[in-house]
Amino acid sequence: STVLWILCDAIVIQTNHGPVKGYESNVESVSINIFKNIPYAKPPTGNLRFELPEDVDSWLDHEDLRQEDDILCPQPSTNRHGKMKKRDSFMGQEDCLHLDVYVRNNSETADLRPVLIYFHAGMFSYGSKNEYHPEFLLSLHDIIVVIPNYRLGILGFLSGVSSEHPANLGLWDQRKCMEWVHKNIESFGGDRNRVIISGHDAGGASVGFHILSPKSHLVLFPEVELSWIHGFSVDLEQLPSLPLNRKLDVTKMLVTS
Repeated sequence: STVLWILCDAIVIQTNHGPVKGYESNVESVSINIFKNIPYAKPPTGNLRFELPEDVDSWLDHEDLRQEDDILCPQPSTNRHGKMKKRDSFMGQEDCLHLDVYVRNNSETADLRPVLIYFHAGMFSYGSKNEYHPEFLLSLHDIIVVIPNYRLGILGFLSGVSSEHPANLGLWDQRKCMEWVHKNIESFGGDRNRVIISGHDAGGASVGFHILSPKSHLVLFPEVELSWIHGFSVDLEQLPSLPLNRKLDVTKMLVTS
């Protein structure tokens, strides 16, 4: 059942990990509750860099959970056309495994509602959950939308050289998000048995990879691929790989920067 109360003009919901604070927005006379920057995994920093995402620790205080600043994973600084503003210019933070939840407030039914998980675009190199605003979609349909960040570029998609050094960590982040939804979405009024995964560009490709991967079968939902990356191959023999020492070089760069 949904656990929701009002505190100082904020909306608070109790998840399995702790309370999260949201706020109300109105679109086309429809009230929508928005919960920003909810952590769904431990920060992938230090010893957890280049490792599989781990379950987030529990918390007691909800005051720090609603942050005004948008959170995005490390990526090249780009303009609105996706081109780098300046060579070797980067933005974002490693503690970025957060998600946003959008809930239609004035639901016409008390039944649990279907859920859409949306993976953002960006060629696995840039982009974030902050670029998408599904309020208008919720003004038309009584659903819940979840949009996560996931690790990008060298931090999220270096090739592993063995089972001890996993590859495609960004896809594992997405899977951890799906697990979080399965465990927590009922607190927001969502039906964990009616969840669709969707995405555009790299997000659409990610959906395809989850369909192919036996690792995602335990949490796999119906899927909608809005687009695939043009020319992107799923032939493992054609996918480029980077050696483990490249990971070490990146770690040294991050430590010294």
